[in-house]
Amino acid sequence: MTTQYINPYTGNLLIDRMRPILSPQEALDVLTYLPRMPEDVANIPRHIRLHHLQMLRELHVVSREEAKLADTFDLMIRSNYHHLDPQQPSTWSSLRGEGFGARPKPPAMSALITGLPGTGKTSAIRNTLSTYEQVIFHESFPQASRPLKQVVWMSCDVPASGRSADLASTLMYEWNRLCKSSRFEHLLGLNRRKGSVMLEEWQQAASAQFLGLLHLDEIQNLFRLPALAKRRNKTKNEDEIELSIVEDECLKFFFNMYNTGRFALAYSGTPDGMYALTKRLATTQRFTTGGAHQFRHFEDPNESDFRRLLLPELMRYQFVAKPLELNDSFAELILELSGGIFRIIIALWVAAHRIAFERTKSDELRITDFKKAADTYLAPLGPAIKALRSRDPVQMRRFSDLAYQDDAFWASIWQR
Repeated sequence: MTTQYINPYTGNLLIDRMRPILSPQEALDVLTYLPRMPEDVANIPRHIRLHHLQMLRELHVVSREEAKLADTFDLMIRSNYHHLDPQQPSTWSSLRGEGFGARPKPPAMSALITGLPGTGKTSAIRNTLSTYEQVIFHESFPQASRPLKQVVWMSCDVPASGRSADLASTLMYEWNRLCKSSRFEHLLGLNRRKGSVMLEEWQQAASAQFLGLLHLDEIQNLFRLPALAKRRNKTKNEDEIELSIVEDECLKFFFNMYNTGRFALAYSGTPDGMYALTKRLATTQRFTTGGAHQFRHFEDPNESDFRRLLLPELMRYQFVAKPLELNDSFAELILELSGGIFRIIIALWVAAHRIAFERTKSDELRITDFKKAADTYLAPLGPAIKALRSRDPVQMRRFSDLAYQDDAFWASIWQR
């Protein structure tokens, strides 16, 4: 039961129908998902157990960083709607571009989220956003002659091309899908389309329907990656290899969205792209007004998120008659074989069971099953895991999305 409190947003139509502000424990309960473990596993045929095991991919144990991110998103969405109260005349003046003489509205809040691939940043973002009703239907709305669909949040990937026209198309297709609309069908059907014009038209539509937060993932797609040979030939003492922006129109669009303050913004991606995005103070200060979050891979077998949160839950999902026991050496082995990356840890767990199921004379999970799984099912990941665990910049640079640049801003986030 939510504790009674003085709601700072009482009377705001955009917020009243959103879920309540959650306490830390309520947020933890909502964000955590533990798949059902079947009873009497030993009597389930192994080929059926294997399918139960696949449900482990749905496991979601909330890290401390995800809990912080949930607070960030809630603050960003509600703060944005607070300054867009539809019952205030100044809101409509601002939307029409007539804000002369009115008190200036603060710019939109923005947040940056980064982490190596597989560390859980995207799943944490979408898990958090899914706690909100995405589209709220208002039968009546101030200044509107017909019902209004309020889009609380929207999440899209930056297209691989990094071009403004493709980004605009992605946003338009997703908007039409969410709102069950044909709003952009004509524009999407044109052979020649100017990206900046399309982005502006999409922004106007999103503003008119009070989009609360826009999340753009795979932000590294905005930049061109240097050739692999160039990255490999760079030594420890050389300057950073610069990533070049594919098209300036995308960054201009981001700045415009921030300055107009119509909806909150969240950008996520791998460290290489995030580093390129934050090379200038003018950019960084705009993109971090809501906060910066880094999802780390596990490095220490005793760190809280790994040893006290993830591993105890994971140990419950042993689909054998004779399970393993958790100890220090086993925890260290998991990090050694997975690089401490959550997605690989789950893949390793599933693969080790497959190795165990191949034995017909025993029904147990062994340490050697995990080693064999890493050498067989997960063998292609071996070089990247070795490079990551080495912490050697030269080795890590062979894999562009492992390369944390020596940057004071992200180093401070890494250490917190």
